[in-house]
Amino acid sequence: MPCRTCNTFPSPTSEFVELGTSEERHGTLFQCRKCGTYIEVIAEERSHRYTPVEELTRYYPDHFRKRSK
Repeated sequence: MPCRTCNTFPSPTSEFVELGTSEERHGTLFQCRKCGTYIEVIAEERSHRYTPVEELTRYYPDHFRKRSK
């Protein structure tokens, strides 16, 4: 569940970590430093989204592969 900091995305930028990009999806994955919520920005869309982790693992496999080790 997004926190107050997530609701201010993308500022302040110091509160979010860029985790990776997906060429297939034209997206960039961020994570909130306070609550750990994943936030995805798709180039063709006007706002960010809180994409389910199951879907993110498909498009950002490198990030999730590192975490499972």
